[in-house]
Amino acid sequence: SELHTVTRPDLSSPDGREIVADGVVIRWDAGELLDARDPSTRIIYTAVPDGGGGFARTAFTSANSGTLGPILQDFQNDPVGLINFVRGEGRYWKLGDINHSNPVVLSAPNGVASLKGADYDTFLTTWEDRPKTLLVGANDGMIHCFDVLTGEELWAYVPYNLLSKLKNMWAVDASTGDRYFNRDVYVDGSPVVEDVLINGNWKTVLICGQGAGKGSGIGTGATGNYYFALDVTDIENPQP
Repeated sequence: SELHTVTRPDLSSPDGREIVADGVVIRWDAGELLDARDPSTRIIYTAVPDGGGGFARTAFTSANSGTLGPILQDFQNDPVGLINFVRGEGRYWKLGDINHSNPVVLSAPNGVASLKGADYDTFLTTWEDRPKTLLVGANDGMIHCFDVLTGEELWAYVPYNLLSKLKNMWAVDASTGDRYFNRDVYVDGSPVVEDVLINGNWKTVLICGQGAGKGSGIGTGATGNYYFALDVTDIENPQP
């Protein structure tokens, strides 16, 4: 049987509509499942420079506000509030709109060992039971990984260059100082995944662009196109 997902373009509007083709059965709705979930139970990662030219995975939680705060540059210097808001606290709908990001389904490796080369057959055997997941970018600052069978979010990841742009999502009312949700563009590109040989080791690597979500206030500013890569060999333990 085929599995179909539906995203709602504008649930803040009373005339928001699902568009469902005739004969399609909706198995689950990722947005509804995520919206019903306590934000504190979500697994959300980001990455920060490790001092050696690479990046270290970091939990995107209020516990790491000391590390993330100087990068987030919140308008009211409230990194804890911003982190929690991005995670879904005080939000009407947790899942950002999926606009120009085409989802990709990842399951067990399926390359041809005779074409891939040395040790790929071992790689196939090692990861033959890898669970099937769906990966897609959204305009909530993240790429999301959903379990295909259940629709539950396994994890989400905020690219480093978008960290300082997240504050745009939690805008400030100039007259009252109140904070409110403001849509912006973030991971608005389509991910691709492939098995690749890196330093003699086979890995499954995801690369994703950001489309109009490109840029940040980090380094050279909001210019240029940005791509990020994740090692998703162990899909439940992604690494930047």
